[in-house]
Amino acid sequence: MTTSIHQPNDKLFKLSLAKIPVAKEFFLAHLPADILKQIDLNTLEFQKETFIDEAYKSTEADVVYKVTIGNTVGYLYLLCEHQTEVDQWLAFRLLGYMTRIMALHHQQNPTDPLPVVYPIVVYAGEKPWDAPLDIFQLFGEAESLARSTFLKPYQLWDIHRTDDDELSQEQLSGIMAFSLKYRKTRDFKQFLKSFLPWLHEIEIQHDETCGKAFGRILLKYIIDASPQGNKELLVQEAQHY
Repeated sequence: MTTSIHQPNDKLFKLSLAKIPVAKEFFLAHLPADILKQIDLNTLEFQKETFIDEAYKSTEADVVYKVTIGNTVGYLYLLCEHQTEVDQWLAFRLLGYMTRIMALHHQQNPTDPLPVVYPIVVYAGEKPWDAPLDIFQLFGEAESLARSTFLKPYQLWDIHRTDDDELSQEQLSGIMAFSLKYRKTRDFKQFLKSFLPWLHEIEIQHDETCGKAFGRILLKYIIDASPQGNKELLVQEAQHY
């Protein structure tokens, strides 16, 4: 992230909006009312960093302001776009810029909550802007699925809180999870009583697809994760199968 300014458009945009009075007037005129209610524009603090991809340094400029939002910190992100052609993928690239701002803030303030970043695109091109204003249209036929899943809570499989009988219902992924669950078990012999017959069954039933190769992956993991005594016990117990 650098602070270099390459083009006349960039200079006008960046040098002007780096001035607090100019920026404050701009935000008062262009921020939605519900956003303005939550922001204290008297706390505007210009940030020197730029977050633009190297390939777009000649056709874009950005200005970032840190600001107080309620009882926390947020950022107002201004992107000046003046490409010859309207960039249909800007919403996707803009998401990357916003994520970089959050990442830098987190790096500098690792115990703070993530900041809200509010983006505004200032378009200075001659052609009418017809690109999507949000990212979801960029998913094409999967737009509906993207809207229902993107930035929603992630799915969690907590294997230490999953019963072993439930793990066994999934023969292949189940033994993987079983191995992860008991990688630090103190009763290694008891672990092997369940693991080795399960592994033997997989090698027989899936011999033509992934049985033996998958078995080698599992055994290598068990050996690498175990102390020397457990490795010897594994070799000893495996001889019965």
